[in-house]
Amino acid sequence: MVLSNTVDKMLSEDYKERFIAEYQQLSIRHDGLKKMLDNWDKGNLNFIPTCPRSTYDLQIKAMNDYRAVLEARAVMENIDLQKIIRRKRGIIMSNSKLVNYTKLSPNHSGKRTHSIDRITPHCVVGQCSVETLGNIFMNTAREASCNYGIGYDGRVLLCVDEGNRSWCSSSNANDQRAVTIECASDTTAPYTMNSKVYNKLVALCVDICKRNGKTKLLWFGNEDKTLNYSPRSGEMVLTVHRWFANKSCPGDWLYNRLGNLADEVTAQLGGKTSNKENEEMIKYGAHNTATLAFKKQLITLYNMKNYQD
Repeated sequence: MVLSNTVDKMLSEDYKERFIAEYQQLSIRHDGLKKMLDNWDKGNLNFIPTCPRSTYDLQIKAMNDYRAVLEARAVMENIDLQKIIRRKRGIIMSNSKLVNYTKLSPNHSGKRTHSIDRITPHCVVGQCSVETLGNIFMNTAREASCNYGIGYDGRVLLCVDEGNRSWCSSSNANDQRAVTIECASDTTAPYTMNSKVYNKLVALCVDICKRNGKTKLLWFGNEDKTLNYSPRSGEMVLTVHRWFANKSCPGDWLYNRLGNLADEVTAQLGGKTSNKENEEMIKYGAHNTATLAFKKQLITLYNMKNYQD
């Protein structure tokens, strides 16, 4: 992203578009100054700065405060900056780099209408390879697909781009927001998965959470509680196919291990979201504790004003 990329939004008649452009321009200038200061600290500057270091330190602090104000306003005015913030943190919507084999199915609904906040693992009911899985979901008559598949040997199939809604869980509402994963399993109950499949499922869930800005994977083990729960911005929730259709999927073997799966993934994410400060940093999109406090103060004052009015 360079300044010239923000021109169209800056000239938009929609003030929210102009607001986003303002935020992008500030971020570009902030990052440029920070890079210069980092090089200064490393002794790598190829010029002599005109101003004393203290002046640039004041400028970078002012920029951080300015950005905090904009992010607070975005919360108040319902302006979505999350995609930009995730991109700045290296969290970009993409497919997993764990993919070993790609065979894109025609069976999908195109771009999602809901952001990703669920993962739904399934059992294939067969010890399939990724090649076999890919062929299965190429059949349009089946009207079925998944985002990812894990073969019996732990290899990963990309079947439907992560940004698209697959046809996997017998529920449009679930599949619009869930990354769906078909896992090779035995053909009879409890549909056991081997260690290569399970371990890759853990790794894939970690990767999905990281790229979607999630720090915690949740398993409630209760259909009503799960489907009525609104995940916080740093949370991903596990759902299962059996809640949406008369099926045993993902099989009792995996179903009984979903709590462990959630714990393993959260541990690898360093998920300490029970810590109140970390939760609030996710909620408010703060970059550090200083901007967190500043943004909370601004939003609190805004809410107090609305209450008085």
